[in-house]
Amino acid sequence: MRELGLIWVTNRMHIEIYKYPAWGDVVEIETWCQADGKIGTRRDWILKDLANGEVIGRATSKWVMMNQNTRRLQRVSDEVRDEVFIHCPKSPRLAFPEENNGSLKKIPVLTDPAQHSRLGLVA
Repeated sequence: MRELGLIWVTNRMHIEIYKYPAWGDVVEIETWCQADGKIGTRRDWILKDLANGEVIGRATSKWVMMNQNTRRLQRVSDEVRDEVFIHCPKSPRLAFPEENNGSLKKIPVLTDPAQHSRLGLVA
């Protein structure tokens, strides 16, 4: 990828935290990546409390391949796909497997600026 001037760029990310760990808690993070379309990949995470195995959070992200010099999206070639996805699960595995989950919702476009924002420097 480096020789071809290709980089991965985060396109979308969705995080849900159900319970924040306390100081001293040990958190287990399981993560994996898999192909997602011709120009992208996805990475999913499951966060668990190691003491009781409870899922305390989940996340998913979509990454696209970009040519670093032209800043244009680029298809993932078979050569790169074989190099990157060799250790990834072959069958789809999702951190948010249920239908109508929050990771699929579109972010609404804001028509008005935020009520409590300030532009410029404030002394």
